Amino acid sequence: MKYSWPTSLSLQGLPEFRLLSSHGYHVLAHARGSCFSRFRHWALNDWVRDGLQDYGGVQVYLRDEDSGELHHLDLGLAPSAVEQWEHSDAGAAWDFRLGDLQFRVSLSLSTQCPMEIRTMDLMSPATSDHSTRRLSLTVFVPIALNAPAAHESHPAFSKLFVQTRFCEANERLIAQRRPRGAGEVSPCVMATFEGPGELHWETDRIRFIGRGSSIANPAGLRDRLSKSADNVLDACFVLQRSFHLKSGESARFHWTMAAAEDIDSLNAYPKQSVAKVENRASDLKLDSLLGAMFCRSPRLKPPASYWKDLYAEPGNVWGYGMPTESPFVLLLTDLQAEIEWAASSKRYWAEHGIEIPVLVVWYGAENSICEMQRDVGKGLAFRGAATVPTRDLQALVAASAAVCGTRAPACAPPFRSAAPHAALQVVPPCASTLPEKSQNLQLSNSYGGFSEDGREYVIHITTEVSRSRLPPMPWINVLANPIFGALVSETGAGCSWSGNSHQRRLTPWANDPVRDRHEEALYLHDENTGTTWSPLPGPLPVEGETETRHGFGYTTFSRFCADLHQQVQVFVHLEKPVKIWRITLRNSLNRERNLRLTSLQRLVLGFLPQHASGGLLVWQATSGRTLFARNPLGGAFKQRVAFASVVGDGVWRGSGNRRMLLGDEGDLSKPVGMLAPWEGDPAIGDAAFLQQLSLTLPANGELSLSVLLGDAADEAEAAQFVLSLKTDTEIFAALTEVKAFWRKQVGVIQVKTPSQEINFMLNGWLLYQTLVCRLWGRTAFYQSSGAYGFRDQLQDCGAFAITHPEITRKQILLHASRQFIEGDVQHWWHEPPLGSGLRTRFSDDLNWLPFITAHYLDVTGDVSVLDEIVPFLTGRLLQEGEDEAFETPQMSGEPGTLYEHCCRALDRSLTRGAHGLPLMGTGDWNDGMNRVGREGRGESVWMGFFLYTILGDFIPLAEKLEDAGRAEQYRDYRRHLLEVLNRAGWDGEWYRRAYYDNGDVLGSSENDECRIDALAQAWAVLSGVASPERAHKAMAATEKYLIDREGGLIRLLTPAFANTKNDPGYIKGYVAGVRENGGQYTHAAAWVVKAMAKLQREDCVAELYEMLLPARHTRTPEGVARFKVEPYVAVADVYGEAPHVGRGGWTWYTGTSGWLYRVGIENVAGFSLIGGDTVGIKPCIPAEWPGFSLRYQLPKGGCLQVEVERQAGSLGSAVLSALLDGVEVILKDGVALACLDGMKDGSILQVVVG
Repeated sequence: MKYSWPTSLSLQGLPEFRLLSSHGYHVLAHARGSCFSRFRHWALNDWVRDGLQDYGGVQVYLRDEDSGELHHLDLGLAPSAVEQWEHSDAGAAWDFRLGDLQFRVSLSLSTQCPMEIRTMDLMSPATSDHSTRRLSLTVFVPIALNAPAAHESHPAFSKLFVQTRFCEANERLIAQRRPRGAGEVSPCVMATFEGPGELHWETDRIRFIGRGSSIANPAGLRDRLSKSADNVLDACFVLQRSFHLKSGESARFHWTMAAAEDIDSLNAYPKQSVAKVENRASDLKLDSLLGAMFCRSPRLKPPASYWKDLYAEPGNVWGYGMPTESPFVLLLTDLQAEIEWAASSKRYWAEHGIEIPVLVVWYGAENSICEMQRDVGKGLAFRGAATVPTRDLQALVAASAAVCGTRAPACAPPFRSAAPHAALQVVPPCASTLPEKSQNLQLSNSYGGFSEDGREYVIHITTEVSRSRLPPMPWINVLANPIFGALVSETGAGCSWSGNSHQRRLTPWANDPVRDRHEEALYLHDENTGTTWSPLPGPLPVEGETETRHGFGYTTFSRFCADLHQQVQVFVHLEKPVKIWRITLRNSLNRERNLRLTSLQRLVLGFLPQHASGGLLVWQATSGRTLFARNPLGGAFKQRVAFASVVGDGVWRGSGNRRMLLGDEGDLSKPVGMLAPWEGDPAIGDAAFLQQLSLTLPANGELSLSVLLGDAADEAEAAQFVLSLKTDTEIFAALTEVKAFWRKQVGVIQVKTPSQEINFMLNGWLLYQTLVCRLWGRTAFYQSSGAYGFRDQLQDCGAFAITHPEITRKQILLHASRQFIEGDVQHWWHEPPLGSGLRTRFSDDLNWLPFITAHYLDVTGDVSVLDEIVPFLTGRLLQEGEDEAFETPQMSGEPGTLYEHCCRALDRSLTRGAHGLPLMGTGDWNDGMNRVGREGRGESVWMGFFLYTILGDFIPLAEKLEDAGRAEQYRDYRRHLLEVLNRAGWDGEWYRRAYYDNGDVLGSSENDECRIDALAQAWAVLSGVASPERAHKAMAATEKYLIDREGGLIRLLTPAFANTKNDPGYIKGYVAGVRENGGQYTHAAAWVVKAMAKLQREDCVAELYEMLLPARHTRTPEGVARFKVEPYVAVADVYGEAPHVGRGGWTWYTGTSGWLYRVGIENVAGFSLIGGDTVGIKPCIPAEWPGFSLRYQLPKGGCLQVEVERQAGSLGSAVLSALLDGVEVILKDGVALACLDGMKDGSILQVVVG
C-alpha cells in the first residue's frame, strides 16, 4: 500500500503486530506470541486489551512428564521467551528455546473456510545416551464467542450461554453460543489438534486453571485432563497430546480453530491442517498501529505536559461522532496526503473486519472540507479547526487511540520502564504462620468458619510452591457507605467505586472468579534482608498461612512472616468517600528494621479500563504525599477528582504510572521497580496511584500506617478528606465507628434457635448484605449494576420495615419519583447526575410500589406517607413493536401523592387477555420470559395472583380515603381474578404459569418443558386465591417435582427449557439448570417456604428454609467443593442439572437476602410488628425444636425478650398461650398479640406452642 505516513506518528519502540484475514476470520498476532481471534463481529477468544498486561488468546504449554518441568508460551508477559518472530503476507512464526529443545509455531489462515492453522515443530538435540523423553504439548484457549463489548462488560454472564462438546469421531472440540431469542444467530467454534501421541481434552476453564494457580502454571497440567464438556459455565478449549520424543528427532503438530454461524456449516468444513494457505496483501505498520491502538499504547499520544489545562476544566468529546469506548484515530492536518493515508488505512482495517473511526480536524481552507470529504476522505468524519474549541480538542486527543498529522502535538517519547533489581527477592518458603490462629470456629469446613458470635467469617489460606489453597470461588466482602464502596476478596484483591459502582469505578472490576486479579495491591520490602512480599495473600504471597476475617464493614488479614506480625484492616469510612487499608506492623526482633511499603491502585475512573485509560490525568499535590486523578472523558463525573495518600511517618514518593513498579512485563507478582527510581511524567494509558513510604520500625516496636483511596468533587475537597484522616488515631476512630454502626444496624432483632445457620444469617449477615450491597453498593463480584431496579430495591427495602422503617419509607418515595405520568416506570435507572434508565413493557415493575407501600403501612401504621408529594416523570412513549428504550426522562411538573402514584400503577395494570388474565407484556417477575407476551396478547397467571394480593390491601385504603370509584373498580377486578385464576389458571394438580401470545399454555402438564413453575404455586397460596384443597395440592406438586432434598435445592421450574417449540425468551438461552432455567432461583424459593408456612407445614418449613441458607451447603469440605461460593451470604441461584447440581451461582447482589430475612423472621420465627404498636408471634417450627428465643430492640428504647417454648409432648407449633411480663395477652387467628405501650426494657413475652 502506498501512502504518506502522517507526521508525528512513530511506531519506534512499540511491539509489532500482524493482522491476518480470510473468509471473515481475523487474527491479530503479537510479536510476543499472544493472539486475538475473531470471526466477523464475534470475539472467539478472551483477550484483554491492555498494553502492559497482555493476556488471553492462545496459550501453549510443553511439560516434561518425568521431571515436571513446565514451559509456558504465548502469554505475552514473557517476551524473552521468543527468540525470533517472522511475518509475511501468508502468516507469522515464532521461535522459542525451551531448555535444550527448539520449538517453532507457524500461524496461517485457510483459503477454503474461516480457520486458523498453527503448525508446531518440536526438535530435540542428539545425545550420546539416545534418551527418550515423555512429554505433553497442550494448547489452551479461553472461549468468548460474543461481541467483544458485550463479553468485556460482563464476562460471567456472557459465559453462561456457551455449551461445549467433544466429537469422538473426528476428535473435535466444539463450542456454541445458545441463542437468547428466535432468529438470533448461534455462532460456534471448533478446534482440533493432530499429531503424535494420545489426545486428552478439557473445556472447563475453572477446572483447568484452578483457583490459587495461574495461567502460567495451571492446575489442570498436574494431572490428567478431566474431559469436562456440555454445561461447563466458563468454556475453554484445552487439547493435549502426550507423546515420546527421542533425542535427535522432531515432532510436528497441527492445531486448528474454525468458526461458523451455525453448527451445520461448521461440520461441513474439511480438515485443513495441510491445506494450502495464503493471505491478502498486508501492511506491518498499519497492523502494528492497530495493535498499539487496541492496547492503548501511551506512545501514540502526547506527553503529560499537553494535558495540564484539562486538570482544572475538562472539555467535551460528545457531539463529534467518535466513540469513547473503542479506538479511533484523530488526524490534525492541513495536508491532503495525510487524509489519503487515513482513508486508505480505514479501508484496510475494514477489509480485515475491524472498523476504526477517523476524525479529521482540518486546518486548511474551510471551504475545501466538502471537497476533501467527497474526493479523498470518504468514510472519514471532518471538522474545521475553527469549530473545535481548544478544550474540546484536548479532550478529543485524550479520548483517541492515536493522534497524528502536521498539526498534532508530538507523541510521548519512549518510556524507560523499571528494570529488575538485583536485590529484589521473595521471602523464603514457610515464612508465614498464625501464632494466634482462630479456635472454635463454628460450622467449620476446613476452609474456614464463623466466629463464635457469628459476626465474622474466618478463612484460612495456605500457600506453598507459588500456589495457594483457596476456596473454589472468591469469598468476598462488600464494604460501602451510601456514596462509596469497595469489594475485597479473601486474597485481598478488590475494586473500589464512588457514587455509581458501574459508571464511576475508581479501580477495575474483575469479573473473573479464577484469576481474581489484584489491581489494588500492597507490597512490603525489608531493606535489611532485601526480601519483598505482600502483606495480603496476594499478589505476591509468601509460603505459609494467612487468616482472612470478613466482618460487618471491614475485612482483616493477619499473618506472621519475616519476623513481623502483620495485620491489614480494610474498611470504608462511615460517611466519607474513602477506602482505607490500615497496616499494623510489630517487630519481633531486638533490632531496628528499615522497611518500604508500596501501594498500587490501577485507575479506571469510569466503566472499563480500556474505555478510559487513554485519557486519565494523574498529578501530585504541590505539598506532596497525595496523588490526584481525573478522567476528562468521565461524562457526568468528569469534574470529580480521585485521590490517594499514605498516612504514617517516613519518606514518601509517588507516581502515576504502573510501569514504574511493574516494568514492561506487567507482572503483579514481580514488582521489579520496587527499588528503582521513579521518574518522568505519568504516562497516559498506564495510569495508576503508585506510592511508597520508607519507614523505620524500632526494635520490638509496633506502628500503624494507612493507605487512603478516595474520590471528591474537586482537588480542594480531596485535600480536606486527607487532612481529616492525617493520623492513625483518627483512622482507628473511624474504624471503631464503622464497627459500632454495623453492630447497631443489624442487631435490632437477634434470634437464638437450635440452628446455627439460621442464627448467624438472621442475626446479621442477611441484613448486612441487603443494605451494604443491594441498597448502597448495587454491585458485587458476579454482577455490577450501579443502578436501581424498580422492583429490585423496593423488595429489598421491605426487609427493613420492622427494624429500620425510615429506610423503607425513603426507598418507597425514591422509586415513586421514577414513575411516568402514564403510570409505568423505569425498569432500572441510574441516579443523578446521570438519570438515564430503561422504559419497558414489563407488567410487574410498577406494582411493586403499591405492594411494598402496603407492607410498610401494615408494619408501621404510618399512613402519612400516602400524602407525600412526589413528581412524575415524562418521556417518549414506546412505539408499536418497541420493547424498551434507554433514555433520560424529565420531570413532568405534575406532582402526585404517593397514594396517587400507587393507584396509577394499579389502574394501568387492570388488563384482560383472551383468557381473562392480566397481560404479561415483555415480562413479569421473571425477566427471562420476555417473549411470552411481547406481541401484547400473552397473559400471566402469576400476575393475577400478584394483583389479587395488592388489590386486597388497597380496597380498604381507597375506602378509607373516600376514593369510592376506585374501591369499586378494584373490587370488581379482584372478584374477576378470583374466578378466572381458578378456571384458566388451574391445571388439575397445580396452577399454570402463563399463556403465550398464540394462546398456548405455559407451566402445564401439556408442556414438554416448564410443566410446573414454583412461582405460580407459591403465590396461589400467598394471595389466598387457592382454596385450601387446591393450595395443598399445588404445594404437594411443588414438593414432588421441584423440591430436591438430595440436591439441596428448590427448582424454579422443571423440566428446563431447551427445545420447546415456543419461544419464552432469553431464559431458554441459559444452559439447562442454570439460573431461572431449571435451577433454584432462591428469591422464588423463599416464597415457596413462605407459602408452606402459611399452610402451617411445621414438618418442612424450617428444613426448607435451612436448605436455602448457604452455610447449610458448606458444612464439609465436600460440600464446599460442590457449592463453591460463600457460606455467609445469600446466593441468587443454585444450579439444578448435572454436572452442577447443588453448585451456588451469583452471590451478594441478589434480592434473595431481603426475602430470606423476612421469611426467617416473619414466618419461621413468626415475629411481626403490626400497625407500629403491636408485636405479633406465630411461629412455624419443627417438632424437634424445643423452642427458641428472640430479642427485639423496642422503637422507643429498651429490649423485649421473646421466649417460645414447646408444650411437653406436643408436635405442632400453634400458639397455645402467651404472657407478657406474666400477664396474658390476646390470641387472634393463631397470633399472640402484645401492645408495645405495655412493654419496658427487659419485658419478657413467653409463648407456648404445641
